[in-house]
Amino acid sequence: MLGASFVYYPLAPGKGEAPELSKRYGIQVLPTFLFADAAGAELDRQAGAADPFSFLALATDVAAGNHLAALREKAAGEPGNAVLQARLGIRLDAARDPEGRTHLDRAVALDPEDRLPTTVDARWRIALADSGLEGPAPSPKKVVAALAAFAARYPDSPGAVLAHRHLMALSQRLKDEKQEEASLEFLVRRDPDAEVRNNLSWFLSTRGRDLERALQFADMALKDEPDNWAYLDTRAECLSRLGMHDEAVAVQERALKLVNADTRADLMSRYELGQRLDGFRKKRDAAGESGGESGK
Repeated sequence: MLGASFVYYPLAPGKGEAPELSKRYGIQVLPTFLFADAAGAELDRQAGAADPFSFLALATDVAAGNHLAALREKAAGEPGNAVLQARLGIRLDAARDPEGRTHLDRAVALDPEDRLPTTVDARWRIALADSGLEGPAPSPKKVVAALAAFAARYPDSPGAVLAHRHLMALSQRLKDEKQEEASLEFLVRRDPDAEVRNNLSWFLSTRGRDLERALQFADMALKDEPDNWAYLDTRAECLSRLGMHDEAVAVQERALKLVNADTRADLMSRYELGQRLDGFRKKRDAAGESGGESGK
């Protein structure tokens, strides 16, 4: 068990040795999990909260000697090793350490033809930094241009999936329908989940396009999350557009019942779903499918 590999030494902020050790190790984020050897030399750290699986993976690596300190030592000993430079650069860049860019640039210079997967990973971190997405005041158009360029150049890379997830959200804000559709179609092929399938279903159905396919994606999203009111709302939109008005009304009524009214955003969601429900009912009644409204 990992417990035998570590001595756990918790410190409360501002108490005991915490101020001195925080200054010594440059602790700026709480919580910070710092791994040190018996002499107190830092081996690795996790700044901020982490999910149990990520933290366990880090602790396992540290226990096995695969920590940041060891990676630094190896990279320093082999400055011409593109893989080591990329791995170190990625680790440091993810921790917002400015030194990371030096190693990322070195990895790219050592492998200009991108023969190594780690070089493409390094290029992704460089593209992300250059886009300004993680900066204090990112320009959405600049971010979209930079990430779209990376995804087009390296469509088979893990970074392309991450790029398109950012692009999916940014293109919605910018009302860039061409980019939004391209990113949704990419993700539904490469990295589909309930959210992606629902978003593509909503995109298609609200534009009256490919409605049968849109309904299939809505059903797939609901298979994963059957009580998600937003996904039910999407399914109701598909059904209504397909002329299945009675079913659309029933699905939308169920969606409305699942929305909590605890926050202002929830109240707005209830209002918007209610407005669409009224629209579905009017379409149903106009089509003569039912003599009156269904009870809520």
